[in-house]
Amino acid sequence: MKTLREQIWQKYKNPNCNFNGMKGLIDKIRQFEVRDQDIYVLSFPKCGTTWCQEMVWLIANDLNFEGAKEAIHHRFVHIELSGLQGHMCGPKVIQTPYLTDSLKFTRNARNPRFIKCHLQNENLPKQLTSGETNSKQFCIVTDSPFGNYWDHVLYFWERRNNKNILFIKYEDMSLNIRTVIRKVAEFLNKILTEEQELKLAHWLDFKSMKMNPSCYIRFNKEDLYGQSGFIRNGKVGDYINFMSPDTVSKIDCWSQEKLKNTDYEYTY
Repeated sequence: MKTLREQIWQKYKNPNCNFNGMKGLIDKIRQFEVRDQDIYVLSFPKCGTTWCQEMVWLIANDLNFEGAKEAIHHRFVHIELSGLQGHMCGPKVIQTPYLTDSLKFTRNARNPRFIKCHLQNENLPKQLTSGETNSKQFCIVTDSPFGNYWDHVLYFWERRNNKNILFIKYEDMSLNIRTVIRKVAEFLNKILTEEQELKLAHWLDFKSMKMNPSCYIRFNKEDLYGQSGFIRNGKVGDYINFMSPDTVSKIDCWSQEKLKNTDYEYTY
């Protein structure tokens, strides 16, 4: 009998995005050679990934706002993209080397490589999870094809004190982005003046992000997700406007069960 995750992948009904094809890519990703200069953002989809990527890239590149005008998905490559793009791409998107083989594209990226990944910890490059590398790793905190959300969060929460891992909460970014900017800068051994902090905080303001074309994932002027952008509104707790009270209650109960006997604080 097929697992739930296999059934979900097969529902995509696309030769570029089926479970077997994705599994083959994941096997290669596990063997991916990590470099000490690499910087990874490891998160579930829709957890503030693009927001975090933009912040990390700019701090690591000394607030190169001119360079940040290049599309985020070229500055910060998505390692498993070619296994997913059959599901996400609109019909007019022309295939590129990045879309055809995102693993090769990532491997050949210039140093330092900025890499985004939505896969769960057991599917990450083995050198990342074994501690064989000093590459920087950022973790941003229902079962999905990507695995169990809380298993992903707790895996990195338990390793949050590792010198090359920085654990970031979306809620903290929303509450006080400047505090998170300082944490990231310290993690990357960068020093920012107050003026630079303010300028970066303005650039990362959610309204600014929504108006910034470089933060939308497009190929050949076509949106990768077949819609006009995917940055929503940045409001913490907005799920209550889209989910029924019964669904919210079930998620809360599931979260509490997953988090019992841990020291992780669940507040939303």
